[in-house]
Amino acid sequence: MEKVKGGQDKRHWGRSVGIVAFFAATGPLAGLATFLVRFVLLGIVSGTPASISDLAGGVLELLKIAVIGMFFGLPNAYSIGFPAAAVVGLVVALWEWRFRTISWLAAGGAAFVVWLVPLLYSGDRFAADGVTLSRTSGMLPAYIGATILCAWTARRIFR
Repeated sequence: MEKVKGGQDKRHWGRSVGIVAFFAATGPLAGLATFLVRFVLLGIVSGTPASISDLAGGVLELLKIAVIGMFFGLPNAYSIGFPAAAVVGLVVALWEWRFRTISWLAAGGAAFVVWLVPLLYSGDRFAADGVTLSRTSGMLPAYIGATILCAWTARRIFR
């Protein structure tokens, strides 16, 4: 960083804008991926296959569903997740601006609050394009998973 009069660092807003843009652009995709990975793992764990071939067929079927879910889930992921990811990115950027580090705690806390406020305002269930989802069982793991992935990546990009 460049030094200005008085020995203080001259901070650039471009870095903060980059952090917010990174979270807003990649957060919904990471949230959808987290949601689908969790869905596939729950499908694998909940099934009791009679043989190994049944397990392989079941896993292959769940992976097909996950790929289709990624393709068709992107519009919903960005419509629901973009505002949330932008807010989390803003909190992370402000934290990084003040303390010079991307904090997992600040990112996770912001994601939890972004998830909690609508839950307290309108309850556990909400409808998105005719599909009823649960904020507790479906959205919280997606928010936290996306935050972990984005914070981990941002710490490596914005050094």
